[in-house]
Amino acid sequence: MYSSARTTALASTMIFVLAVTVVAASRFQSVQTKQPNGSISGRVSIGDLPGRRLTVLLVSAEYGPNERPIARATTDLDGHFQMTGVPAGQYLLQAFAPALIVTPSDNVMGRPGKVINLTAGEALEGVDITLTRGAAITGRVSDADGEPLIQENVRLLAVNEQGGKSSVYLPYGFMSTTDDRGLYRLFGVPAGRYILCVGVGVDTNAPTTGMAGSGNRYYPLTYHPDVTDEAKATVVEVAAGSEALGVDIVLGRASKAYSVSGRIVDADTGKPIVAILYGYGWTDREGRVNSTSFANSTSGARGEFRLDGVAPGRYSAFAYPTPDSEKYSDTAPFTVSDSDVAGIEIKVHRGSSISGIVFIEGAEGQQGVPRLSDLRLNVSSGSLNVAPVGRVVTVAADGSFRIPGLQRGIASLRLSTFPTPKGLSLLRVERDGVEQKNGIEVGLAEEISGVRVVFGYGTGAIRGQVQVEGSEMPPGAMMFLSLQRSGTNEPRQYRRPPVADSRGKFAVDGLLPGEYELSLTFQVRPVSGSPQMSPKFVKQTVTVTNGAETRVTMVVDLNEKNQ
Repeated sequence: MYSSARTTALASTMIFVLAVTVVAASRFQSVQTKQPNGSISGRVSIGDLPGRRLTVLLVSAEYGPNERPIARATTDLDGHFQMTGVPAGQYLLQAFAPALIVTPSDNVMGRPGKVINLTAGEALEGVDITLTRGAAITGRVSDADGEPLIQENVRLLAVNEQGGKSSVYLPYGFMSTTDDRGLYRLFGVPAGRYILCVGVGVDTNAPTTGMAGSGNRYYPLTYHPDVTDEAKATVVEVAAGSEALGVDIVLGRASKAYSVSGRIVDADTGKPIVAILYGYGWTDREGRVNSTSFANSTSGARGEFRLDGVAPGRYSAFAYPTPDSEKYSDTAPFTVSDSDVAGIEIKVHRGSSISGIVFIEGAEGQQGVPRLSDLRLNVSSGSLNVAPVGRVVTVAADGSFRIPGLQRGIASLRLSTFPTPKGLSLLRVERDGVEQKNGIEVGLAEEISGVRVVFGYGTGAIRGQVQVEGSEMPPGAMMFLSLQRSGTNEPRQYRRPPVADSRGKFAVDGLLPGEYELSLTFQVRPVSGSPQMSPKFVKQTVTVTNGAETRVTMVVDLNEKNQ
């Protein structure tokens, strides 16, 4: 069995020091967007030394799975690189080397890289990327008799100044697994404070359902050096380029795990459900199922199932119908204390369905409109005592769709195509001509039809420049922008918000026509000995037209206070 709980995030601590005021002045000009290619050149450094023979990639900020770089280069002996033939657009410029990490300022949008907003035909020079040597943490995992524990997964939790903890996932998964000597070595670790743990248990920072892996024995969740209470874990602090040695974790005696068995049956007939996947997850105080795991087998000829290696705790078992099934599963709660559990019954119901049509407004005569058959819809609905199931369907060429196997409750539809086609935004969902602002109410075994999912297609763009009044852009300036279409409660543009690069340039395209509220937050990173001061904000209205680019200049006055 394996846990589905995975998160991927690295946190950066930001302290603000310079009081600034953002006064927005804007000028608008509509231009057509035909673009010659440009170039990007710069230098990669590792501390004060050149980053030699390193790979530099340029990837789209609107990334998707299995994406290919827009451009690639290798640094020379002085750390310099150059990329040519680059079309206008918003990119992330990334440099890679084992055990090296980017500076916090170059870790944006949840991905490492320096933001580049390149205009048509621009030759951008002097782009610097700074890498820092990450820290390393090395230790040994052993049992109470001093014997090495092999292929145990070591988890790393960052500890902030307030004592809060968050999981840290390093880019190379192999380093977290102990070898035949019980040794592990984590490298490329950002400077900071950490605790480390190994074993099985329910941990709110790195949840797991408490599976023993193989056999009915498991090691309780244990923190460095040898404690099961997280509050007593020893904090390991590392600086850039340093190595913490001897961060050993000694686990106690292996504890007994147990087996859970039962049957999966049809809720209406009581007949066994054969050859259906099943799993379980730990249950929180509100009765919600978390950190689900699945068996490596399906139910037997009498609907029987068996879960092995379950640690003591409170759980719920469930069946997992195939994504195109008409069925859904209840959850069957159980508690493991000091013995095996038998007689669990999981009931499977016939679900409801939603069918309808997808329509794209504003697509007539426009280029680049996605085909309806390239779109995928996801419906989310759920309630207590029902197994969490995600339903994703592909829209037919004529725009029709049908989503089966839905439980009773409120169903919300959204676009599930990834990456999101540029210019596409969800406008509304209708049922029999009435907009369903809060989702579609689904009853028991109900066939819902007459649903219309309406998307808009836009080809407008905003290209902007943040300028500092009477000065150059200060070092350490951070500029955060958000864009919301006027008259809506939330931006329904399935894209990342525009991000300004170090020069203050920003761009966003594929916008529906209309008025938008553009907001800028301007901050400056701290300088040693400088006082901490609050960020400043500004908002302004921007008009967007299909097929045109609206240009905006936002002026930051460092000498005035917020109004």
